Amino acid sequence: MTNNESGGLDGENGNESGGREKLSIDDATYILSSKRRRLAIDALSRDAPLTLRELADQAAALEYDTSVSELTGKERKRVKVSHTQTHLGELEDAGIMGVGDRGPIERGPAFENAVDILQELRNRCEVTEP
Repeated sequence: MTNNESGGLDGENGNESGGREKLSIDDATYILSSKRRRLAIDALSRDAPLTLRELADQAAALEYDTSVSELTGKERKRVKVSHTQTHLGELEDAGIMGVGDRGPIERGPAFENAVDILQELRNRCEVTEP
C-alpha cells in the first residue's frame, strides 16, 4: 500500500463516488495483482458476510477448480493460512473487506470499486481463472 498526503494508506481515505470509496491506481494494481486476493473478492461477491473458514474454502475451491466438499485438508489449510497471514490484512487496509477480530468478513467501502475494476480487467485481458 502507498501513503497518501493525509498520512493514511491510499485505499483508506480514497475518493468517494456514488457512495462508494474509490481505490487509488496504485492500490488497485497492487491488490489485484494477487490471484488469491482476486479469488477472495470473487468469493465475497457471491456471498457475504462470510466467516474466515467459509471465505478460505470458497476461494480455495475456485483456485483448485473444485467444489468446497472435494477440497483436501492441505488445500484448505494452504489458502486459509495465506489469507490469514497476508491477504486479508491487505484487503482490509485497502477498504475492500472488513475483517475485524473474530466477526464475519464483510464487504468494505471500496469493495464494489474493486469488483468493477476486476471485471474490467477480465473483460480486456486473457482470463485464466474464473
